[in-house]
Amino acid sequence: MKKIISILIAFSVFTAMCSGMFAYAADDGEPLPHAHIEDITAPAFNVKATGVVSLPGGYKYYSAVFTNPIYEAEASEHVPEPGLPVPAAYYAAAGSSEEYTEGIEAAADIMREHMKNRISTFTINMRSSVYPDPGELTRIASEAFRHTGNPKEGDYIRFQLDNWSARNTFHYDGVYYYSNITFNVNYFTDASQESEVDSIVGTLVKEFSAQKTDHDRIAAAYEYICDHVAYDYGNLYNDNYMLKYTAYAALKKGTSVCQGYSVLLYRLALELGIDSRIITGIGNNGNHAWNIIKLKGKYYNADSTWDETNKPSYYRYFLKCDANFTDHQRGEAYDSSEFRKAYPMADRDYENVSCGGDHSPAAPVEEHTVRATCTTDGSYEEVIYCSVCGEELQRKKVTVSATGHVWNDWVIVEPATEASDGLKERECSVCGTKETQMIPMIGKSAIGDVNADGSINVADATLIMQILAEWDMPEGIVVPNADLNGNGKTDVQDATLILQHIAGWFD
Repeated sequence: MKKIISILIAFSVFTAMCSGMFAYAADDGEPLPHAHIEDITAPAFNVKATGVVSLPGGYKYYSAVFTNPIYEAEASEHVPEPGLPVPAAYYAAAGSSEEYTEGIEAAADIMREHMKNRISTFTINMRSSVYPDPGELTRIASEAFRHTGNPKEGDYIRFQLDNWSARNTFHYDGVYYYSNITFNVNYFTDASQESEVDSIVGTLVKEFSAQKTDHDRIAAAYEYICDHVAYDYGNLYNDNYMLKYTAYAALKKGTSVCQGYSVLLYRLALELGIDSRIITGIGNNGNHAWNIIKLKGKYYNADSTWDETNKPSYYRYFLKCDANFTDHQRGEAYDSSEFRKAYPMADRDYENVSCGGDHSPAAPVEEHTVRATCTTDGSYEEVIYCSVCGEELQRKKVTVSATGHVWNDWVIVEPATEASDGLKERECSVCGTKETQMIPMIGKSAIGDVNADGSINVADATLIMQILAEWDMPEGIVVPNADLNGNGKTDVQDATLILQHIAGWFD
């Protein structure tokens, strides 16, 4: 009886359950939100998108074009328009015999691998119980362009393409959404050119690796770039010559603009096991790109473009702290507190000192932080450096468990009837993932399961009390299931029985 009383007391704090209709997909031609890649590591790609358009056979599609803001002015005439026609043969075959991957991370792995190999057109087939909203494209790309530490990924890809487009054709079979996402990527180099880069880089890395310390190795790479690459003034205003932005042009032709210098230094640094990022912003009142280089746990600025005419002993922009790099202004994405926390800058210029092996361990620091999401574990590396010379003494990886979804209340999308099942949906308030669940047709769900959610609980008891009080019932409620004793009506005996069931009397 005490359990029943406690449940009855709980009823007093419940509010009426609400329901409403939710538009499962945008109307034909409705503009999609201008979603951007949510990534702290680089500026967002600019996007133009179509609305969701219906196709024969229950299929839908939307498309979008993503333009790299770094090259948008130069590459505007190369950017296609979204909304290209979809051949009937394409969507008619969607989901027929393809293998489907599941999850954003798996799709991003496929996209990243295709881009590494400079494949211009490719399709990713995805299967999910979650509605494929337009933000899915940006979530896939955000993960695909992520800085991984692999020399041929991350910034090496991002800074050597000007735009990519994607078209998602999808349908729902009652259980899963099947998406066929076709990508078209406009690279600045092709696979054969990248193969030549690989060969030259391999030779250079072997040479630079003979140096004894990370400082000496990155110094050798920096000196090579300054000695062998000249600024490409001849093609500076040639909007059709996109090789000027590449490591290929820097290595094979000996000329490039600042992006080519930065991409090559990024590639060489990572090949040498030294972390680096490409930073964009303003230098000399114009758009500019440079690098940050990690040594002894901190990052330093390095601008090989501006040191190109200097000798090593007179380098002005190599391994500098921000205080001595004031003629460079970072873009907003690289100046955020989140980015600076992920890539902490040294408070003074690099000093190449040694403590003679008598190390003094400093307090542990966190590096290479990957934030946990609702569904995937995060991680960071705990590193201890010598407080005197900065040499790394210890490094271990720490895993952070996934946080799990934080679900909003269920929303009825399609009410159940006596002839068909219904559908309800809920959304994670953190990541926006949506989950759908079938509502059994009236008469199909279990007696006592008044809200048809597959279980008998306090929510069903609340509904029985509301039925007794003659409240208006929201859509999707299976009133006949409230008749637990089978006497053809909902009464106090039914309320008593469900409370006893919840209290465990019949276990």
